[in-house]
Amino acid sequence: MNVHESRLLSGRILASSAAWSLAAQAGPAIVGVVTIPFIVRALGVERFGVLTLAWMVIGYFSLFDMGLGRAVTKLAAEFVVSAERSHFNRLVWTAWYLMLALGLVGAFVLGITAPWLVRTAVKVTGALQRETLQAFYLLACSIPIVVLTTGFRGVLEAAQHFKLTSLIKIPMGVLTFVTPLFVLPFTRNLAVIVLALIVVRLVGAIAYAVMCYRAVHIPVTPPPIDRTSARSLLGFGAWMTVSNVASPLMVSVDRFFVGAFLSIAAVTYYATPFEAVTKLLIVPSAVAAVLFPAFSTASVINRERMVVLFRTALWALFLSMYPIAFTIVTFAPELLRLWLGSAFAVQSTDALRWLAVGVLMNSLASIPFALPGPDGVAHSTVRHHWCGHCLERADHSGPGTSLLANRAPLADRHGWMAPEHRSLRVTNPRASTWCFPSNAVAEGSGHLDIADFIRCLSVDRSKQSPSKHCARFGATRLITR
Repeated sequence: MNVHESRLLSGRILASSAAWSLAAQAGPAIVGVVTIPFIVRALGVERFGVLTLAWMVIGYFSLFDMGLGRAVTKLAAEFVVSAERSHFNRLVWTAWYLMLALGLVGAFVLGITAPWLVRTAVKVTGALQRETLQAFYLLACSIPIVVLTTGFRGVLEAAQHFKLTSLIKIPMGVLTFVTPLFVLPFTRNLAVIVLALIVVRLVGAIAYAVMCYRAVHIPVTPPPIDRTSARSLLGFGAWMTVSNVASPLMVSVDRFFVGAFLSIAAVTYYATPFEAVTKLLIVPSAVAAVLFPAFSTASVINRERMVVLFRTALWALFLSMYPIAFTIVTFAPELLRLWLGSAFAVQSTDALRWLAVGVLMNSLASIPFALPGPDGVAHSTVRHHWCGHCLERADHSGPGTSLLANRAPLADRHGWMAPEHRSLRVTNPRASTWCFPSNAVAEGSGHLDIADFIRCLSVDRSKQSPSKHCARFGATRLITR
C-alpha cells in the first residue's frame, strides 16, 4: 500500500474518525436536552409540536435519497484509491445528479400533500393552519438541500474526512436547537423559524460542497452523467433503502405488541427504559459509520487488513459496551428508583436488564453489517440482515408473547434481544469465521461471555437475585482473564 492507502486504513485515523463521529452525534443531542424546555415554554405545546415535525423533515428526510448517500460512500471508497480519477469523478457527480432529482421529487410530493397533512393528517387547529401550511411549503423546498447534503457528506466520509464532516455537522446540529431561541424574541411565527432552520441547512450544504472540492478535489466542472455508475448506485441504494425503511419499523413494533396484548400503561413501563438505554447505540453507530467506507476500501486494496479491522472493532466495541451493560443489569432497580421512582423500579427492572443485553448484541451486530457482501454488493448483506429481522419477528410471536401473562415489560425481552445474538453469525457469512473461530470455546471468547451473561439473567429469582448472580459472574470473569 502507498502512503495514501495506508492513511485510509490506519488504526489511528479510524479511531480519531470514530471519536469525531461520536461527538457529532452526542454534542447536538446534549444541546437539545438543555434547550428544548425553553423552546416549549416560549412556543407553547401546539407550536412546538409543529416544530418537531420540521426537525424531523430537516433531519431525516434524507430517506428521499433512496440509499444513494450510503451507496456513494461505499462506491467512492472503493475508487478513492484508484488511479482512474476520472471514473471516481463521474461516479460522484452522477450520484449528485440522481440525489438532486430524487430531492426534487420529494419536494413535489410534500408540496402537493401539505394541505392534506396540515388539515387532515396532523389536525392542526384553525388558528395555526395558515402558518403551519407555509412552514410545510418551506420544508418541501428544503428537501433537495437535505438530500444533496447527504451526498456531499458521503463523499467526504468515503475519504475518511470525518473530522471535517463533524466540524460542520456539530454546529449545524447545535444550531438546529439554538436557532429557534434566536428567532423567538422577535416572532413566534413558525414559518419564520422554519425558514431560519433552512438557511442553517443551506449554509451547511455549501460548506460540505466546498470541502468536497478542497479536500477530495472534486472538479467544479461537472462531467456528464455516467449510466454504468448510475446503475451501480441505484442498485446498491435500492437494497439499502429496504433495510433502512425496515429497521426502524422492526425496532419500534414491539411496543405495539405490548399495547395490543396488555395496556398503554404497560407500554410506558417498557418504552421508557427502551428509549433511555437505546441511546447508547450512538457508540456503535459512530464506529460502524467509520468502518463502512474503510471496509469498502480494504476490500479492494487489502482484504487481510479488513479482517484485522473487523476483529479489532468487534473487541473494542465489546470492551466499551460490556461494562456499561453489566452495570445496568446489576444495578437496574437502583437506577430506575433514582431516575423514575419506585413504581418503575418494580415494573421496568426486568425490561431494562434485557434491553441492556439487547443493546450489547446490537452493538456487536453493527460491525458485520458494515461489511460489504461476500460478492461485493449490497443485496447479500441486506438479505442476511433481513434474516435477523425475520428471526426477530418470529421471537415476538413465540417466547416473547408467552411472557405477557407474567409481567408487561417482559413481553419483548427475548424478542428484541435474542435475534441479535444469532445475527452475529447471520448478518455476513464470512463474519462468522472471523468472529467465532473453531477454537473459540477453548480460548474463552467474548461469544461465551455474552452467552453466560444472558444465562445469568435467567436465574430463578426465588432462589437467587439476578443482581448478585451477575455481580459474581462479572467478578469471576475479570479474575480469570
